[in-house]
Amino acid sequence: MKSYCILIIDDEKPQREILSGFLSKKGYTVYTSDSGDRGINVVKEKHVDIILSDYKMPGMTGIEVLKEVYLVNPEIKFVIITAYGTIENAVEAMRLGAVDYISKPVNLEELELLIQRIIENINLISENKLLREQLQSKHNIDSIVSHSSKMQDVINLAYLAGRSRATILVAGENGTGKELIAKAIHYISSRSSKPFIAVNIP
Repeated sequence: MKSYCILIIDDEKPQREILSGFLSKKGYTVYTSDSGDRGINVVKEKHVDIILSDYKMPGMTGIEVLKEVYLVNPEIKFVIITAYGTIENAVEAMRLGAVDYISKPVNLEELELLIQRIIENINLISENKLLREQLQSKHNIDSIVSHSSKMQDVINLAYLAGRSRATILVAGENGTGKELIAKAIHYISSRSSKPFIAVNIP
């Protein structure tokens, strides 16, 4: 089972120790930092899945840390923790990509549930990405094998079509591989993240 890595950024040592101790006992790999700039250095040097960052700290605020972290790795899930919670700060944090915003004193049971939800989301995104890669590999034009020069011309044309933004009509007799070519075009196109829907027209 994967061990998820959590970075705690907080200038208050007791807060860091409480959170790191609790999360370590839950099986997470935990890093801590007492300032935003040191936290960003951790992100650059270590693999981090989730960041729990205080909002008000000497130097960089949690919002400023969030902005910098996303320049390094936008896939990191960011949670703002603060005793200075306001609706305005929460809205700004969420607008910039934070997944949640919680107040001190931190309820550890609620924090655990939040982290579990975040991990479920990380796993879902990872599974979807893997599935797309498998589909793209399965329907890759390079995987189409043909000994016919005419079919090779079709494959080359399909590759060019997939790189364009034109609307493509694939026509031919039953059993000639129309859907195979259509899928190959779809999965190398800029629309590959969208659903593929096959429509057979008699």
